[in-house]
Amino acid sequence: MCRNFWSRYRLSRKAEKKALVVANCKAVGKLDPISVHAPPPEIESSSSKDRMAFESRQDTVKEIRDALKDDSTNMIGIYGMGGVGKTTLVEEIRNRAKSSKLFDKILMATIS
Repeated sequence: MCRNFWSRYRLSRKAEKKALVVANCKAVGKLDPISVHAPPPEIESSSSKDRMAFESRQDTVKEIRDALKDDSTNMIGIYGMGGVGKTTLVEEIRNRAKSSKLFDKILMATIS
């Protein structure tokens, strides 16, 4: 049984009155417009623009891009010692995939 009957009764009466006000506003067409903020602009890394392209990386980039195009691939992991250019490699692949419109959305997560 509801122990605080009168409090609940008063709240339900207030809710009923507010519902009537909203219904009247809808009927008259007097509802304020509702808007959503635009998404923030995409952030591009400036470090990947000022790097040298190594020939040894081109085969790796091609392998990864082929794996991205393969529908049976669910995840690609890139690992190695710190400072060897893993993040830079992924940024390059991300930029190429973005420019070739390989995917609708591209997400990159750096985990250390």
